Amino acid sequence: MPVTITLAFTPETLLAPSQDAASTDASVLAMESTCAVMIDVLRASSVMTTAGAAGVDRIYTTASVDQALAVAKELRTSVSGQGDGAQGVLLCGERNCERIDGFDHGNSPAEYTSESVSGKQMVMTTSNGTRAIEAVKHCDRLLIASFLNLSSVLQRLADETSILIMCAGTHREISREDVLLGGAIVERLLQSKSASDVVLNDQAMIAHAAWCQAGVSSNAQLADALTHSIGASNLIRLGMAADVRRCAELDSISGVVMRCNESDETCLPVSLDASLDPVSRFKFFS
Repeated sequence: MPVTITLAFTPETLLAPSQDAASTDASVLAMESTCAVMIDVLRASSVMTTAGAAGVDRIYTTASVDQALAVAKELRTSVSGQGDGAQGVLLCGERNCERIDGFDHGNSPAEYTSESVSGKQMVMTTSNGTRAIEAVKHCDRLLIASFLNLSSVLQRLADETSILIMCAGTHREISREDVLLGGAIVERLLQSKSASDVVLNDQAMIAHAAWCQAGVSSNAQLADALTHSIGASNLIRLGMAADVRRCAELDSISGVVMRCNESDETCLPVSLDASLDPVSRFKFFS
């Protein structure tokens, strides 16, 4: 069966306004039968994957800081009778690469150890990644991809016939690190299928070419490739160069963070006020 792979360099690329309401409705309908893959290599998707592997219970993502504060407050109220109270819910995220004032954690994978997150619930908002999650909210399934769990992501995509790769970008600009991971996913999918059975959009073809041109065959080469990007430059300027290397550890994690289905009893959310939507809920699946 033919496989369609659509890649968007940024949420703005995907959500370009249409003057045709029927076209907009058709796009939403197409998403409803599509598996989306969100990429924010530096660093939201790498953090979510790291936290998942470290044993976090659930991850709630929101686009705004105010939304995150409201969700955390409601979650803390819901667990207050379970002995954990506020300690069982972590506020996590960043703006302009730095931890938000009053939050428990920032956006460095190094912060998300089993000691700090195991069994807890995270509420997360970031400059780019959580906006990208919102952009693909209509997709039937949503996976979080990083270089850390590339092979695990590919295993989950093996039987999909409609795939949307959503790159977060950096402050609405295309970012090299996300394009490279998108290209790596396209390359692996092409290797596993007959080329004649795969349909790529132009952005997927460009990402694939960028990955092949990079010639990455080791973690060190990947870290070097990521260094020459907007996202990495911002981190290096702030003294966070180690995070670039942490996010370049190919296949160091087995498992995938996936959006919860409402019918999955292991992933049922607490009751959140409707005014807090949109809130996406994720769980790590090994």
